Amino acid sequence: LGGLVCKPHLAVLVPVALVAGRCGRAFAGAVVASLALIALTLPLVRLDGFEAFLENLAASRRIVLAEPDLLWKMPGVFAAARLSLSEAAAYGIQAVASLVMAFVVWRAWSRFDDVLGRFAVLTTATVLATPYLVDYDLILHPISGAQAMGDPIDRAPEAIEADLAKGWTSRRVAE
Repeated sequence: LGGLVCKPHLAVLVPVALVAGRCGRAFAGAVVASLALIALTLPLVRLDGFEAFLENLAASRRIVLAEPDLLWKMPGVFAAARLSLSEAAAYGIQAVASLVMAFVVWRAWSRFDDVLGRFAVLTTATVLATPYLVDYDLILHPISGAQAMGDPIDRAPEAIEADLAKGWTSRRVAE
């Protein structure tokens, strides 16, 4: 979880999940790992590198908002809304989606013990909660789908064959 410090937009709901699930050790571990990665990186990129990263965020935002064609590479709620609405309206819709997804994650992680189901909810909700999602970030989607299906070792072979027949997974993944 600490490695998500490199892609923080994909970690936006992780604190909600860990607090709701009463996963204090995992939360602490994620914080320590994140800080350790930053500390290890600091001598390599120095403070200038972090400042450049923050400047790049602002520049990326301006480019995306100025170039509507780039919105097609962003399969998230904000981009979908921005294609036909004002920037303010798109941010408003994104804020509502983010809050709803935080609530969904909170409910799932505070009420259910099924670990695979929890992570399926978390990864799916993350796609809808983050305003900055690019097409290559969609690796989360098959991960959430695989988690929702459960551990192949625990599943009946007929269920796995049915998933293969429906195209929900590939033979390589199922094996």
